[in-house]
Amino acid sequence: MNDFILYFIISIFTFLLIYFLNKKSKKEVEVSKNEIINLRLNKFYLYFGYCSIALGLVSSILIFSNERNLILSIVFLLIFGGAGITLVYIYVNHRIIIYDTKIEVFNFLGKNKSINWSELKDVNFSLFKGVLVLMNKENEKLSIHQHIVGFKTIIQKIKTQSEVNIDHLKLPF
Repeated sequence: MNDFILYFIISIFTFLLIYFLNKKSKKEVEVSKNEIINLRLNKFYLYFGYCSIALGLVSSILIFSNERNLILSIVFLLIFGGAGITLVYIYVNHRIIIYDTKIEVFNFLGKNKSINWSELKDVNFSLFKGVLVLMNKENEKLSIHQHIVGFKTIIQKIKTQSEVNIDHLKLPF
C-alpha cells in the first residue's frame, strides 16, 4: 500500500509539472509588425537545474561527512549535479528568434540554423519527443521543443508566414 501511495504522489506531481509547462507553451506573445520575437524555454528548466546541482552538492557532502564513503558521494554528485548542469545548459542554449522573413533556432548545443518562411516545405510534430520539426526545400531540419514559452506564437507565425498546412498536426493543446 505504501508503494501505491508513493507512485500516486509521483504521478500527481508529474501531471502537474507537465500541465504547468504546457500552459506556459500556450502563451501567445503579442508583437507588432517588423518586430523580432525572441523565445526561450520555461524558466523551470533553469531553476530545477540549480536545485539539482545544490541537491547533488549537499547530498554528496552529507554522505561523505557521515559515512566517509567517497565513491557514493561522487556518484550522488555526478547524478544530481550532472543532471542539473545539463538542464541549465539546455535552458541557456535553446532559443528561437523569429523575424518577418525567417526563423532562427539555437539548438541544445548552441548551434544555430535558420529557415526562410518562403522556403518552408513541411512541418511535423513528434508527440513522443515533444518537438516541432520544420523542414525546408533542401531537407534541412529545425527542431523546436514544445516547452518554449510562446510555442503557440510559432504555430501562428507558421500559419501566417508560410503556405504549409499544419492543421493535421497533433499538438498537445
